[in-house]
Amino acid sequence: MQPFPRTKKLQNLTQEQLFFLGFGRFHCAPPLKDYELIYAFNDNHSPYQFRLLGALQNFVPFREAFNCPANSKHAPEKHCEVYQPDLSSGAVTLIPSIILLVTVFYNNQ
Repeated sequence: MQPFPRTKKLQNLTQEQLFFLGFGRFHCAPPLKDYELIYAFNDNHSPYQFRLLGALQNFVPFREAFNCPANSKHAPEKHCEVYQPDLSSGAVTLIPSIILLVTVFYNNQ
C-alpha cells in the first residue's frame, strides 16, 4: 500500500510529528471574543488550548519528537506525569486520578 502523499510543508516531518500534528488539529478551536469566560461557566471540559498544551507538555514522546529544549514552554521543568509508560510492553497507561490530584497538590505547595 502506498503512503498517503504529503504536501511540501509536511514532507520533512517524522511519523511521530505527524501524529502530534493530527492530535493538535483534533483539539483546535477558533478563539472567539469572550469565549473563554462563557466556556468556563457552561462546559465541564478545560478550554481547548489548555487541554492540548497540558496533555502534550506532560508527554515525553511529544518533547522527544520535536526536540523541545528542557525548561521551555513545551517541556517545563516542573510538570505533572499524566502518562506512565510500560517499558516491557511499550504500552502507555494513564496514572489514576487520585495520584494526579495528590501530585498536583504537592507540586503547587
